[in-house]
Amino acid sequence: MSKIADIEIAGKSGTKYKFGVYPYDTEWKEIGAVYVVSRRDNGGNHTFIYVGRTDNLKERHGNHHQADCFKRHNRNCLCVLVEQSQARRIAIEADLLASRIWPCNEQ
Repeated sequence: MSKIADIEIAGKSGTKYKFGVYPYDTEWKEIGAVYVVSRRDNGGNHTFIYVGRTDNLKERHGNHHQADCFKRHNRNCLCVLVEQSQARRIAIEADLLASRIWPCNEQ
């Protein structure tokens, strides 16, 4: 995994979550995580497309049900926050979902 950068994404609560930014096509191990699909421009700015959570990032990203939506929005990055606690993943995802409009979560 070749990390591009780190990014902080704030939830509605004001809590800032630190994500590692990776190329979208990165191959993953079986890890629990909250993830954000984004489009990163040449200046390092992100347009956030989707937020989700999984027990197994390797399996989840191989056949994502929103893959077509991600392509339409020109995704090129996956921002990942590794979190083993399912309860914590659920809480972080909910906080982030409430913070903004996520185009592919609206489908």
